[in-house]
Amino acid sequence: MHWMTLLIGVSVLAFASMLGGCGRAGEAEIPPRPVRAIQIGSAVELTQRGLPGQAIPSEEVNLAFQVGGPLVELNVRAGQRVEAGDLLARIDPRDFQVQIRDLEGRLEAAGANLELAQMEEQRLTELEQRGAATPVELERARLKVKELSGQIRSMEAGLERARDQLGDTSLFAPFSGTVSMVFADLFSTIAPREPVLRLIDESRIKLVVDAPERLMANLDFVRDITCTFDALPGLVLPAEIHQISREASPATRTYPITLIMDQPDEGPRVLPGMAGTARGTLALPDDPEQMGVVVPVGAVFRHVDGQDSVWIIDAEQQRTQRHPVEVVGLTSRGVQVRGLSAGWWIATAGASFLREGMQVRLETDDASGAGAGGASGGG
Repeated sequence: MHWMTLLIGVSVLAFASMLGGCGRAGEAEIPPRPVRAIQIGSAVELTQRGLPGQAIPSEEVNLAFQVGGPLVELNVRAGQRVEAGDLLARIDPRDFQVQIRDLEGRLEAAGANLELAQMEEQRLTELEQRGAATPVELERARLKVKELSGQIRSMEAGLERARDQLGDTSLFAPFSGTVSMVFADLFSTIAPREPVLRLIDESRIKLVVDAPERLMANLDFVRDITCTFDALPGLVLPAEIHQISREASPATRTYPITLIMDQPDEGPRVLPGMAGTARGTLALPDDPEQMGVVVPVGAVFRHVDGQDSVWIIDAEQQRTQRHPVEVVGLTSRGVQVRGLSAGWWIATAGASFLREGMQVRLETDDASGAGAGGASGGG
């Protein structure tokens, strides 16, 4: 019996061992969760990597007539310089002139009818006072005056509209610039709002660049912006921020930023379509931990203990750690918080899916210059 007990014990241990081995083999290894993150700026003065972009005119517009008709005058060609107020093109005005004369005649006749109706109203008013006319007759005369007055107001509005349409048969330059393209041919019939020519202003030039998400919080601290262009080696133009998009591209998660600059005083000019690169110096506050830093809204969450927090990610271990912060306020580019140090990596989205000590995989935009400066000091 002793050997039977020993055999059963060995069998049970072996079976348990097999179950344990099967369980480990069946467990799928959970891959680290990818997490988008930014790094708090780690330098007071640094030169940003160049951001590529494309030059566009400071002003550009497709000009069109508001009315249609045959194009009887075209005074410009592609590449021609024009001044603000110059007559560029004209469509045949005769139909509109005829319409104006017709409305003027009808309005004159309506005015005469109104004058007669007013005289009749005055006559019946006097007769009604003497008992020689009934109130119904007087009321009918008054209604006739009101009707003709309404018709005249309608005709006056139509005449004003017709005169505006006559003015719209001439196309003038809204600003000084260069005709870049002509879309219509002389004597062709133009439809209302059909583009006739394209006018651009190259006296100043713009460069549109795509800024990575991590750079957006630093824009208030970018200094000494300069632009260079591939086709014009050696040319460096100082620029300033003209416009900032508040919405990221869904595909690239970058924000279009428009820079504007003057053309060079001499030599070749920057032409629309040229490829360029923008560079600048980032001057962050000396003590971002005390002044506060601006981080994306998705980086801050409220913990169960009521404390506003962010997830810090150890760049080497790739693990999360909750860190409490003090929210200073909202800015146009995110949340300003205190309690973060330069060089720290923080998660910018998906805070509700992260847990303490979770293994993650940092996802950053290399074009942003990872590690060179992330969220900015607030103020």
